[in-house]
Amino acid sequence: MARCELYGARSAYYSSHEDHQSPIIISSSDPKKPSIKIGDIHIDSSSRIFDSQKSFVGLIIYSCKNKNEFKLGEVHCRTGDIYIKQSDWILCNIKKRSKHGDYVHGRLFFSIFKRWKEKKLEFVGAGFSYNDGQWKFNSNTLNTMNPNNDDTYHDTYKGLHPIEKRLIKRELTPEWVFELQEQFGEDLAKFQVEFGGISEELNKIKIGIKKAKEEIKSSNEIMASARARLRSANQLMASSNELMASSNELMASAKTHLASSNELVESSNARIESASLKKGLALEKMNEIEKKIDATKTIRAEIDNYWNDLINKEIEKRNKCHCTRS
Repeated sequence: MARCELYGARSAYYSSHEDHQSPIIISSSDPKKPSIKIGDIHIDSSSRIFDSQKSFVGLIIYSCKNKNEFKLGEVHCRTGDIYIKQSDWILCNIKKRSKHGDYVHGRLFFSIFKRWKEKKLEFVGAGFSYNDGQWKFNSNTLNTMNPNNDDTYHDTYKGLHPIEKRLIKRELTPEWVFELQEQFGEDLAKFQVEFGGISEELNKIKIGIKKAKEEIKSSNEIMASARARLRSANQLMASSNELMASSNELMASAKTHLASSNELVESSNARIESASLKKGLALEKMNEIEKKIDATKTIRAEIDNYWNDLINKEIEKRNKCHCTRS
């Protein structure tokens, strides 16, 4: 429950109803925080059309971080703004928060601001609902001071102060409901006019659909022919795959023979290399022998010349001796 009191003078802002009421002041138990002055009340346009047969959940904004006008997420707000949405929509479309039960007002807060109500936001507001044909003003999430919100403008009782109830009821009157229903009727009439134009477009669409069906039928026939060709192609592909498998086997065998041939070639090359090496060594030895033979021939020639000279000299010597004796 909020700490409320009636303000003595009229506010600079007034309710849209003729029976203007004095604004109220909500004070904090923390003397460092400013009081909140609430005068003008505004039901946000995103609120749902009222239906007395359904259930609704709502909240009224007081302040955020001690500001009367602020932006939370992408939503611009000010003191006195009211948001109302169908309870069933909230329960079906906004996920639960762990360990918080149904947490209807918390999920309403999330649907508006796209974030959960947290202590660090310093958000102050009040929650109410409409169930079974009655307005109710209870909310643990918004109307109480607890460890999760540190809301010094409320106490631990989840109900609203009578002045808060009167402030909210001042806007949630049958006149407001009638205005919303009347607006809904006007919107419905506009929709019906627009729907007439849509009907003509719908007829054109039907004609287009008929043509499209004929084209689809023709396309289906072409598709059937294409499928038959595809089946034939698949059969040819299967046959090709068999030939490919056989070719792969032959290729594998050829690779085996090639590997064996390569081994034989390598062995032959090794033998040729060895023979070439031996041939080179033999040629070197042959060259050495030929050199020795040439050297021997030279020595032999020299020896032969030497002995020939000796023999010739001896013959000459003997011939001289013979001549002398004669």
